[in-house]
Amino acid sequence: ADCSNVEFSAYQWFDAAVDLFFIVDILCRLLLFGQIKESKTAMGAQSKMEVIVDPEEVLRTYVRNGLAVDLATGIPIQWISMALEAACFTNNSSPLLLARCLRIFRITRV
Repeated sequence: ADCSNVEFSAYQWFDAAVDLFFIVDILCRLLLFGQIKESKTAMGAQSKMEVIVDPEEVLRTYVRNGLAVDLATGIPIQWISMALEAACFTNNSSPLLLARCLRIFRITRV
């Protein structure tokens, strides 16, 4: 099989762009965005919402509350698939592409 002339569809490039969006979102959540922290009042009946902007606290909160999910669902599956296809290791029917289903969980956080 000649893999020197591999062409990718518009859908594959769009999917790769979505992967890039998720990676940029993770970086922004780590470095730029504040985090919302919910804390209970003394009586426990009401909760107080506050925005954390201190970089160290943002990092701690994100690591505790969402980084693992974002990393698991933000793996650039399409990039891996395209690289393997270009190197003649696989085609579009690869089981690797099934991992895209994880994005459903990720979209709820964006």
